[in-house]
Amino acid sequence: SYTTGLSPSVMAYLLGSVIQPRLGGSVSADEIGLPVEQSGLVLPCGSTAIWQKD
Repeated sequence: SYTTGLSPSVMAYLLGSVIQPRLGGSVSADEIGLPVEQSGLVLPCGSTAIWQKD
């Protein structure tokens, strides 16, 4: 997700409540970030979620 305003937990909930009951499998989600060299911190820039067949 980029600029959708959906957090990783929301996307995981959507996949878990719509896809997982029909097809089984597993859902995982995480935040995407860009490393900032000067500070060593990570700048959040999006999120990802995936459904995988077991």
